[in-house]
This record gives sequence, structure tokens and C-alpha cells, in this order.
Amino acid sequence: MLCSSFQAAPDATMQNLIAHALDTGSARAISERLAFLVLPRPGEALKMKDDAGQRVESESDGYELKRDHVLTALKGLGVEDVPVLFFNAASDRASELRERLVGLVIRVRESHADRIGSLARTIDGLIANYELEAAAAVRRAVVHRLQIFAEQHQLLTERLQPAHDLLYSALQTAHARTVWATTRRRGSWYNLDVFYYLGAGAASEAKRRSDPAFGALNGLLENMLGDFEFETARGFVGEVQVQAGEWREKFIQATRHAGEETFRPALQDASDLWSKCEIRWGRGPGYRKDVAEAMRDWFAEPARDHLHRALEVRVKTAWESEVLQPLRALCDGTS
Repeated sequence: MLCSSFQAAPDATMQNLIAHALDTGSARAISERLAFLVLPRPGEALKMKDDAGQRVESESDGYELKRDHVLTALKGLGVEDVPVLFFNAASDRASELRERLVGLVIRVRESHADRIGSLARTIDGLIANYELEAAAAVRRAVVHRLQIFAEQHQLLTERLQPAHDLLYSALQTAHARTVWATTRRRGSWYNLDVFYYLGAGAASEAKRRSDPAFGALNGLLENMLGDFEFETARGFVGEVQVQAGEWREKFIQATRHAGEETFRPALQDASDLWSKCEIRWGRGPGYRKDVAEAMRDWFAEPARDHLHRALEVRVKTAWESEVLQPLRALCDGTS
């Protein structure tokens, strides 16, 4: 509260004090806490003249003119909206001044309360953001582990059994007439479809080769689901677990299709093979075994090496497209 006589307000001391406060970085203190109390003597307010040179008609009008002068001078210093109060001890009511002063104190208190509330909201926001960031950090940790898994399982385990092994077994256990029927139709007989067994054999081997990877992935996911530190990412981990089951099915199905189709053109054109199997019918016991061995020999010939390689390429491509790429895409979409 800066006090000044009516005639001098705002006096040089006031203005110098304000300028010093502004120069020393106390502008906020001035805007929030500063108030002027102008103390007129009896009759001084009535001596005020307006712009036309006319005296004011009341002390209140004189106060308003003086207030305008004070505010104009303060504006020149860069200070605006400062409360300017007046109190003539001989005629003004002290209670009104007291109410105004209390109002200013309340304003300061409210300003601090607002700042505390703002700070509290900021802290709440920081806590929320921290929780979000912490959750994001946990999610990144999950993604990082999954990315390491993808990096470590780019390659399947080595193939142990060729796709035609299952066909070889089926030919030896099916009814002889069923085997003969399928040889007459170049492998396409509903009761013994050669290409179905090739696909099933490829799928079975693909399952065996991918079991270690999917077992490791499921173990990794189960470990994170059971770890309290990954609580905020449990939904995401569970989703990966669900997706992993779908990826596995799609991979095996793609491999099944590859097993059926990779050998189909060459087998359907293998006239010598089918003729040899067909004419063996009715020439004594061992028909199924002879057909199975003839089929196995055909697959073992060097001329079919490129087909085995082609199937292996398709299996590896399916592993990449049906498992690794979706896993990476899921990771990239959440990092």
C-alpha cells in the first residue's frame, strides 16, 4: 500500500519505487499486491478541474479525476489496473476504506488460492502424465522384448522330414483298392488325395519346426502377464497372445497350401509314375508297399530337388509374412 498526499499523487517516491520494482523483476508483485491510498485534506478534492477548466461539483468527482491522473502516470511506467483508494479522515467513513482494504487482501488470497489450485491441477496432470508415461514405458519394454524375440526367431529350425513322408505312410495303410483308384486319377481321389497328404505333411512339419518359437513366445507372454511390473500392459500382452494363436494357424495353413500346390504340376505330369503304379495292380501281394516306394523314389530323385527347395522357400516366406511381419507391425504400431 503506497500512500501519498492528494496534490502530489503519484509522487516521485512512488514512481521511483515502482520503476525499481519493475527493473528488478517484481512486475507480478506490483500487479497483484500494489494499491495506492491517496489522502486528501478537506476541500482539496473540490479544487480539481476537468478538461474544460471547470471545478468538480463533488468530492467523489474530484476523486475520480485524481484517479484518472494517477492511472495515466502509472501507465506511463508500464503499470495498469492498480487500485487507487481515497480517504479523507475528516469526512470519509473508515468502514468503507476498511471494506475496500479487506477486499484487496481477499483478492490477493484468492489469487494465491487460484495459483495453488492451478499448481494442484498441474501436479495432478503430471501424475496422470507420469502414469501415462510409465504405462508407455512399460509398453515399450514389452515391445522391446517382442522385437528381440522376432530378431532371435527369424529362422525356423531345420526341416527333419520331407512333406511326402505322411503320404508314404498313408499309402501303406489305406485299402489297396483305394490306392489303386488314386493312381488311376493321378493322385486326385476323394478317399485318398495325394495332394492333401502332401499338404498335411508340410503342415505337420511346419508345426513341429515352429513349436519352439511359439512355445518361447507364449512363455515370454505368460511371464509378462504374471509380472506385476507389466500390469499396465496386460491388455496389450493378452492381445499379442491371442494374435499369436491366429498367426500360428495362418502360418500352418499357408504351409499346408504350399505343400499341396508346390508338387501338383510335376506330379500331375508324371505319367510314367502313375502308369507304373497302376499296372502294378493285380500282380500279387505288396501292392500298397510297392506304390508307396515308387512314390518315395520319385520324390527322392535329384530332378525333384528344386521342388523341395521351392517348398522350403514358401515355408520360410509364410513364416515371415504370417508371423514375423504381423508381430513387427504390432510392435511398430505401439512404440
